[in-house]
Amino acid sequence: VFGAPLVGARLDVRTQRVDLGRRPGAPVRLVLEVGHDPVPEPVAEAVAQMAAALYWSARGNPATGEPLPHAGARALLNPFRQYRI
Repeated sequence: VFGAPLVGARLDVRTQRVDLGRRPGAPVRLVLEVGHDPVPEPVAEAVAQMAAALYWSARGNPATGEPLPHAGARALLNPFRQYRI
C-alpha cells in the first residue's frame, strides 16, 4: 500500500468513470476491508486489478474500456462465490 489515502473519490456506476478527487500524477492508496483477516491474496489481487482498470478507464473514454470486473478478476474471485441450492 503506497501513497496518500483515496479521499473524495467518486465512481459513476453508470459510466464506470472515476473522479479521484486529487491532482494528476499523485499516488493513490487503496485500503481493503473485508471479513477475512488477513485478506486472501486472490481477493487482494482482484481488487488491485479492478482498481487499475478503473484508473485507466478514467484517463480516457470509459465507454471503450472493458466491463468490470474483467475476466482476470472474475477468475480470481470465483472460489469465493456463494452458490445457493
